[in-house]
Amino acid sequence: MPGASIISRFWTATVPLHTWQETLDKVKLHYEQTDQVLKYEYAEEESEGGYEHVHLLVNTRSPRRLGWLRQNIGDKFQWQPCKDVDAFRDYIRKQGIVTSVGNWIEMPGRSGSSSIESGLEEEYQPPSKKKTKCTNEESIDTMFRTVEKLDTLDEALAYMKRTKPMWYYTHCNSFLTPLTKHFKDKLEHEKYVKQIDRAFGTEEETKWTFIPERVAPILEFRELARAQHKVLWIWGEPRIGKSRWFETNVDAICIIKSWDGMKKFKTDEHTVMYFDDLKWQDRSAEDMKMLLDDPSYARDIDQKYHNLYIPANHLTEVVVSSNNSPKHYISRFRKTDRKAIEERLLVLRLKNALFDKK
Repeated sequence: MPGASIISRFWTATVPLHTWQETLDKVKLHYEQTDQVLKYEYAEEESEGGYEHVHLLVNTRSPRRLGWLRQNIGDKFQWQPCKDVDAFRDYIRKQGIVTSVGNWIEMPGRSGSSSIESGLEEEYQPPSKKKTKCTNEESIDTMFRTVEKLDTLDEALAYMKRTKPMWYYTHCNSFLTPLTKHFKDKLEHEKYVKQIDRAFGTEEETKWTFIPERVAPILEFRELARAQHKVLWIWGEPRIGKSRWFETNVDAICIIKSWDGMKKFKTDEHTVMYFDDLKWQDRSAEDMKMLLDDPSYARDIDQKYHNLYIPANHLTEVVVSSNNSPKHYISRFRKTDRKAIEERLLVLRLKNALFDKK
């Protein structure tokens, strides 16, 4: 996830049209005079709601941090490091006419598209790893997508050894630690789900009756959060029905119960992102500011083995459900970061159960 410590040569931004000319002039300055920008590309788009904006992709000469982009090109909009340059370039070509400046490499069979380029991967992988090619029919990416769906670490290692033996023995030390963590998190999540099932029972076993006057604050605060372009943070004691109510009453919702669970979000199925009791203490201030930003902003979320790109104006709302208030997680940050996160949130505390269980 994007943060102040991340450096990359490829950055994207969704620039409001009224600030575009000023932004473009600064990009041209660093392309034509300072030589700090190697190439750039942009496309104008108007969403269904009438929000006119420009998608911008910048390739800097050397890896840059977020602060350099904000200081030298623009700080009135959100920047994201672009891990999958191809996917982003393909996306903006579906939105409108693209202007490309610089030596972009064209991909065969795609007019105006690039060859596969990845800013973060190019930055962090040494040349020896970049030269490692997949010669089997199944790509490395496809293999990992299959691996993460398996039940245990032993099954995953056996599958990888069977599928790509040479690659497995060459690179096993590099992927063993993240895979171990992945399956440990998966096991913890399964235990959590079983605890909830034991506490509440299945839908067939338990009849839920939500109490209207206790649900009313949720309805009111959801409307306020949408009107103010904020994220709704609901907190209170566990097992009072927060997530159950949203799961029962909100359409097109993706309930995310672990950080790895964000891969479940599908742009063709979901318009509501619901973070259910996640470990926010594991996230940096920059991570939290990005994830809890105005739901209408575009998001480029770095996930394990693949990237999640959510275009601007796709999400209708973002909701956080937690057993703790935001202050519990952000007190460790400096004052300016705490204030930035607090300004993004509308906080609702629930003290009583939302339902009668019969």
